[in-house]
Amino acid sequence: MIRALCLLIILGALGFYLEREQISGRFQQADDAFLDFLVANARDRFVPEKGELSDEVVFVRLREEDKDEYATWPPAPIDWQIILKGLVPFEPDVIVIPTVLNWGTAEPEFLPQVGEALLPFPSVVLGVEGRESSGAATQVEPGLIDAFPALTRIGGEAGLVSEQTLVSAPSLQVRRQTELGFVQGPLGLEGAAVPFLVRCDGKNVPSCVLQALSRHSRTPYSQQRLRLGAGAGAYLGKGLYVPLKADGAFAVDGESRVASVNALDLMTGELADALSPEDRAKLGKGKIVVIGIDTDQPAPTVARLQVQALGQILALPRIQTLGSVARWSICGIAGLLGLFLLRFRGGKALRTGLLLIFVVLVISFVLFQSQLIWYAPSVPGAILAASGLFAMLFGKRPVTAQTADAS
Repeated sequence: MIRALCLLIILGALGFYLEREQISGRFQQADDAFLDFLVANARDRFVPEKGELSDEVVFVRLREEDKDEYATWPPAPIDWQIILKGLVPFEPDVIVIPTVLNWGTAEPEFLPQVGEALLPFPSVVLGVEGRESSGAATQVEPGLIDAFPALTRIGGEAGLVSEQTLVSAPSLQVRRQTELGFVQGPLGLEGAAVPFLVRCDGKNVPSCVLQALSRHSRTPYSQQRLRLGAGAGAYLGKGLYVPLKADGAFAVDGESRVASVNALDLMTGELADALSPEDRAKLGKGKIVVIGIDTDQPAPTVARLQVQALGQILALPRIQTLGSVARWSICGIAGLLGLFLLRFRGGKALRTGLLLIFVVLVISFVLFQSQLIWYAPSVPGAILAASGLFAMLFGKRPVTAQTADAS
């Protein structure tokens, strides 16, 4: 009884301490390695059905076939301003504009008003166009790279990231209250893949897709994790895991159909609302709205690939993380199993403890494979290990023939 009470006190203090250490990230490397192992064995689960896209993404298309309806082509700042004002009532969560908002060195009329039209939206990601680096190519604007957030939690073969040169950026008056994301130029669309990150001037920078997902899932970059090379993937908030190619690009199903709205229907104003009830349902509220130049031709466009990638990613199944009550319940069960180890002593107690740790790992593996339920086994594993060591030294002595005769 005294041994059991002492063990409970030790395990209680140990569990509380280990839980705090886990929250602070002390076991992060071990937990990440185990999660990578689980995901690698369930990678085929993270594939949406062909053509399936999430309804959380909608494409506002500036169709090249409608170019005569705009003031100029490519559309002038006044056109962009009107489109953005038409989107305000729908309260989108994130606005993504992969089409580079730049009209050359001559400042066109209404350019400052485009920047003002972006202010009502909580998150805006503007595209910066790039292409693969070649020799002595220089960036389009000195210091532009500092406007991108830095990606630090990158594991695996980080050297596989594509080296890019930034060739076109939004006008400064437009991007002051926004975030920037990399987009591959039209010359790099043959592979129908969207990079999640690229390397520019020695810095890893996020793409428009990663920026949009970060804002939509409310995931700070310090809490994201990207892995490159074998088993490449990205871990974001809300259980979102994105399988990637070895170099950090996401393979896009170019045949998937996206929910779209014609940008011209947003430019009529209150006098003649051209939006149909179906289009209003598509725009909804709290969605990711991608605005960009597109065409009815089957060849992929920069903007359309962003929409398809975001729609496919948000349609992926999510990793389910256990809450605090469930975590403490598992730790309590591990403590009860630790008390069971007091029935043994010496090597038998240690072997039984190791067997229980193995059982915990197997249960975690089966839960993830079947339900995508994830729980880091480091804390219950440590509780069982401590119980095994305690029982090895202070467990119940085995009853031998000599002690039985003495009795």
